[in-house]
Amino acid sequence: MQPSYDTHRVRQRAYEIWLAEGMTSGRDLEHWCAAERELVAADEMIALARPKPKARKTSRKTSIRSEAAHV
Repeated sequence: MQPSYDTHRVRQRAYEIWLAEGMTSGRDLEHWCAAERELVAADEMIALARPKPKARKTSRKTSIRSEAAHV
């Protein structure tokens, strides 16, 4: 399964985290993982915020036919 983020975005966010934490050395993997988690969570929030497609309505003719079949 391919991730929903790209390497460039993760690298950029990890760099921002590194800067925000005072450019500490030796924590690159931590910063990378934190960046991945943030981006995945953000993508999931965006997906949840998208309106879901409405269910298709049946035509009047189809409804009448199905009612007649049940009678």
